[in-house]
Formats: sequence, structure tokens, C-alpha cells
Amino acid sequence: MSAEPFHKLIPGCENAGGFRKKLGEDGSEKYAYIILYTSMKEVEWPDFLEEETGIFQYYGDNREPGRVLTDTKKKGNLILKTTFDLLNEGNHLEDIPPFFVFKNTGNGRDVQFLGLAAPGNSEISIGNDLIIISKNIKEKTFENYKAYFTILDTGNMPISKEWIRKLIYDHKNNLEYAPKAWKKFIKNGRAEIEALKIPKHSNQINKKDITSIRILSNDKNTFKKQSDFKYFIENTMIKREGNYYFPNLMMNCPKNTLVLFQYEGKIQAVGVIVDSKKEKIINEQGVEYSGYYKFDIQT
Repeated sequence: MSAEPFHKLIPGCENAGGFRKKLGEDGSEKYAYIILYTSMKEVEWPDFLEEETGIFQYYGDNREPGRVLTDTKKKGNLILKTTFDLLNEGNHLEDIPPFFVFKNTGNGRDVQFLGLAAPGNSEISIGNDLIIISKNIKEKTFENYKAYFTILDTGNMPISKEWIRKLIYDHKNNLEYAPKAWKKFIKNGRAEIEALKIPKHSNQINKKDITSIRILSNDKNTFKKQSDFKYFIENTMIKREGNYYFPNLMMNCPKNTLVLFQYEGKIQAVGVIVDSKKEKIINEQGVEYSGYYKFDIQT
């Protein structure tokens, strides 16, 4: 799978599955790292990141009847059991592998890194961070795990490839290159988990500031699929610091115009224009546009 980013980004990473594990190659027989991959779109298994607390809810890989809880193809549930046993016993925490959490963006095989995760959370009591749930599908009952991790606050320190290489080839010396938040977790367990917390931002728009309202129509001529439009709003416009380029005519849009983004006849997003200008602009693909609307990205 040439478009798969993982094996290019992370040495030795598997190309498929929700659990993508790498066993160390230093004779330690320990897992070097685990990738947790999610779409966050499975209704039956709703993986979820609560950004305000850093708590990440992740479901195991026994998702169909016919197998016992830990006898799965990728051995993901066995990894969860072993990991949380180590956490709750409080011994040999250095044997717990780091968990790197990635989310599919909905745009091909593109992925978004959500963060470095540790099992458990200081606010979740022992025994409640890995629970067994029962499902009934096609009149068959089976069990799966629901696990709680915490996305760690690694500050400005990136996840270095040197650390990942140490995890694979020299596990006993890997902490020299690990982020401080991971070192604290390995030393003190759940009590020293430092969560990455993102304060909830209010998307409320002050009605008093709105000067006018406009509809900005988009269709399959501008974006072939709704997922392309969604990616443009959530990613491309953020990278452009809120700029939306228009091809021809410019809307009459004074400052603080509330814009309703329409795709195929339905309102999909809103934003407030803080500036606009008609001038020649070339986008990232070399296409020429007539000007731009600048949106407040917080709206």
C-alpha cells in the first residue's frame, strides 16, 4: 500500500488494523510501541477523545461473535489486558509500551496524530479503566474490551525517531530520549499522568456584532465529494489562516458578515468574515483566483 503513511513515518509499523504493534528487536521480547488507529466513526464501537480532559476511550478488537475475548487476530485485546495488568499491579511499568494514537481524516489514507497515550487516568479508579462489555449480534453474545487511555501533554517536545529506534533496538536505554511526561508515567504510574487538556472553545457568535448574512454555495463542481468539502473547511482553511479564495465575482460582504457555507443545498458550516479583498491570488496547486475572504477561524 504505497499511500499508507505509517511505515514511512514510524519504523517497522504494520499497515493494517486498529492495533499496529512492533516487537522489539533487542532480545527483550517486549513491545516497542503500539499504534492505536481509529476512524471514530463506528457506531457500534464509538472510540472517543474528550479533549477537555485528555481521556481517550478505545474499544478492543473482538468485534464479531465466534472468538473468546483475547483470542483475536491482531492480539489487540491481549495487549490491553497485559498492559492494564501491569498498570494496576504497579510493577514493571517500564514494560508498558507507549501508545501512539492516530485518526483517519476521511481523506484517503491521510492520518492525524492525536498524541502519545498512557493507559489509565488518575481520575479513573483501578478496575474501571479496562472493562468488559457484552454485545449481541445475529443472536450471538460475545465480549469485548472498552479501555481508557490518557493523551499526555508532551509540551513542545516532538516524538523523536531516535526514541522510537531505541524502543525497538535498545529498550533498556529508551527513556533517555522519551518525553518528560512519559518518563514521569513510567516512574510513578497513573498518579503522575499529565494529560493534554484543551479548554472547550465556545463557538457562540455574538449576534450584536453581525452586520449581514450571506450564503456561500459550493457544489460538485467545486468539491467532488462532501468529504472533500469537509476536509477543506477543517484543514485547508485553517492552514490558510482562515482565507477562502473566490474565483470570479466578489460578494458584498462588510466586516463581520456571517457566512453560511452551503454544499449541495445544505448548510454545512458557518463563519464570520473579518476582511476581504479583490486581488490576484495563486493557490497551492497553481490555480488563479480573483480574491479572498478572510474568516475568523475561531468561528
